[in-house]
Amino acid sequence: MSKTELKDVNYVKLEFMDNGIGVQDSKKEGIFLEGYKELKGGKGKGIGLSLITKIIKLYNGKIWVEDRTKGDY
Repeated sequence: MSKTELKDVNYVKLEFMDNGIGVQDSKKEGIFLEGYKELKGGKGKGIGLSLITKIIKLYNGKIWVEDRTKGDY
């Protein structure tokens, strides 16, 4: 967590990093949608990141995914 300023407005920046296998470029937008599951029959309900996205938008925030290594996922 850190403070950041953009266009003279103060923000709090939360950054989460992991060492997982990554997310393919073609799937990066979809992971924030309700019901998204990587694997059919997976254990998740597909609401995790979509719920976080809704909360962040209520506070006029932004959420995105970045490559761990530029050009790689």
